[in-house]
Order: sequence, then structure tokens, then C-alpha cells
Amino acid sequence: MQTKNSSSFLLIGLVFILCFSTIAVADRTYLTLVGLPSYEKVFYGNVGVKGGEMAIAGNIYGDMNGTGAGNVCWLTVTSGSYYDREFDIGNFTAVTATNEYVTYLIGMASGENDYNYGAIFGDIGALRYQNSLELTSILGIQRSGNFYWIETGRTEIDTFSSTIPLTIYSGTATANLSGYHSGTIIISGLAFDFDVSSLGPFSNWDIDELVGFIGTYDWSETDVENDGEIYAIYTESICLGAITGGLKGVLVPNLENYTAFIEHAGTAPPIPIPSTLLLLGSGLIGVLAIRKSIGI
Repeated sequence: MQTKNSSSFLLIGLVFILCFSTIAVADRTYLTLVGLPSYEKVFYGNVGVKGGEMAIAGNIYGDMNGTGAGNVCWLTVTSGSYYDREFDIGNFTAVTATNEYVTYLIGMASGENDYNYGAIFGDIGALRYQNSLELTSILGIQRSGNFYWIETGRTEIDTFSSTIPLTIYSGTATANLSGYHSGTIIISGLAFDFDVSSLGPFSNWDIDELVGFIGTYDWSETDVENDGEIYAIYTESICLGAITGGLKGVLVPNLENYTAFIEHAGTAPPIPIPSTLLLLGSGLIGVLAIRKSIGI
């Protein structure tokens, strides 16, 4: 279990990795890991959780208008120092007069009474902040604007209370930015690695581990707002996150080819940037070095 959880934490480092990119667009920022991330295990044990799966429905209005529906699995910690941390992951379909958009969504609350941040990606890419969605793109057409989700129905399909293994890591990483923004970013935060293999709603989605990262960043070498927050969730098939503050956008890692980019909200339309932006593969080398050092 310890090796399994250590391996899962490596996913956090992959958020900040970009080995190469041949074509970029103006409102995407790519991330390349600088050196090896520094992390330590700060908790390992069983914690109480509650959760389940629910069906949601609602209306969308603003920059786009229509209805939406989806299924969401949710998990809340009910014991220990991290009481009331909440994580959810699901799928979502929005229907307008002319189109149907299929997306993934994630969200998390970092503590009691904190607001819920999240991200939507797929045919729609957006930040999610409570009931407000800040539109990033529809079907690859970059747009800026706002649309809002008003929930009209919620049906609990399954609920549970359980005790499950949890490993928590504290980590710090440095990454270079290129594309729409450039500079150096310092990231630090906590990774919550849950073993959800015994929980029905998650195993129904073939999710054995649910890894959620909550952290902050310091965008130290740019002339814009210097800080913000990162919220990300990883499973075997879905990797998605939200960035608030100066970077502000949807974080889209690709663990198969070790790439990551931020698709920004509220930026200019896409403008081709000269291709052959070949970046050093230090991120991949760093991950391989970590895996070797812990004997995976």
C-alpha cells in the first residue's frame, strides 16, 4: 500500500511537466518541471469518510443557454485533522438549442465553510466556483464570458459511511511557464491519496485511487498577480484541475505523454505561436529518477 500510494503521489509532479510541444495557442500556458519535486509523507492511516453518487440536473444561462445533467461521485473526510475536506468527480452533459456538449467535472472544498472550486473540461472548458462557471472554450473555439448553473434537481443514487486508507503528502515543486505566459512558478501544497477500491460509487467507475491536490503557487517572475491556488484530481482515466489567481484557468495534465497546460479564462483568441517549441525533457527524467529512488 505504501508503494502504491507513493506512486500515486508522483502524479502530482506530473501536473507541472511538459516535455515538448510543437504548436501552441496564445491562451495556453505550458508547464515544465524544473528539477525534482520535494515532498514528504505527513499522514498515513485510516480515516472516516462519507460519500456517494448523485444525479444532478439544472439550467444554464448567460453566455450559453440550455439545460444540463450529470452524475457525480463525492467523498468527504469525517475524522482527523483534515475533517470536512470534500472531493467530487463526475461527468456532465449540457444541451442547448443547437448542440450537446459532453464534459468531465471535478471540484473540491479545502475545508469547512470554504468555497468549492473546480474545473470542467471536454466540449466545454470552464472554471467552477460555487454555482458560477467561467467559460473558457466550447469545442475548441476560444471564448471569454460567463455562464451560470442553477441546480433544479439532485437525486442520491447511493450513499455510504466508511473507513478507508489515506496517505497525505506535503510537497513543493518549481516549473517554467511558456506559451501565453512565461516565467517561473513555485508550487506547494498537500496531496490526498485515497484508496477507494472498496467504495461502490468509485469502483463502478473503475477508480481504485482518488488523488486530490490542494495547493498554492507563487508566480515569482512575472508582472501579474503573484499568487493563486491549484485544485486538481487524478484517477486512472481523468486528470483535471482548476487554477485561480493570476494564472486562472483549467489545468489539463496528460499523464500518458507527460504534458500539462493551463487553458486560461478571459484571455485573447488563439494566435499561433511559432512551432518547434521544443522543451527539455527534464520533467520526465525527474519522474523516472524518483521512481528509481523509491524502487518502483
